[in-house]
Amino acid sequence: MRDYAQDATQVFDGNTDFGRSLTGNDFSMDEVLNGKTMLSTIIPEDKLDTHGKTIGLIASILFEKIAASPKPLRIMMVLEEMGNIGVIPNLTKAFSLLPGKGCRCWMILQSRHQLIELYGTNISKLIEDQSSMEHKKRR
Repeated sequence: MRDYAQDATQVFDGNTDFGRSLTGNDFSMDEVLNGKTMLSTIIPEDKLDTHGKTIGLIASILFEKIAASPKPLRIMMVLEEMGNIGVIPNLTKAFSLLPGKGCRCWMILQSRHQLIELYGTNISKLIEDQSSMEHKKRR
């Protein structure tokens, strides 16, 4: 987890435009978890390789905050382009624990093979077993 976090936070270098844009807080995690707030993180396609892990880190932090909540929350998380975000370290914990906390998580992938490529066969199977999956073929 430590290596993942260090790698994911390299994009925050204060000498870059992106790093300078993050010098202040616009919200607290408590605001995000109040059931009335929408948090959207949008990364341009050409930045997915360098910034995708940051999305995974944010999701991971949210999973931990939700898990630590003493009361159920009403939260919907949508992880668009999941195959391009990369591995989220505590995703299996999230999928087994968070539904009981009132959190629903939608993962959107181009194919199930992206999930297997990221997490391997065993963890992918666990995620699929804990999920309601819908596969839409392209026309």
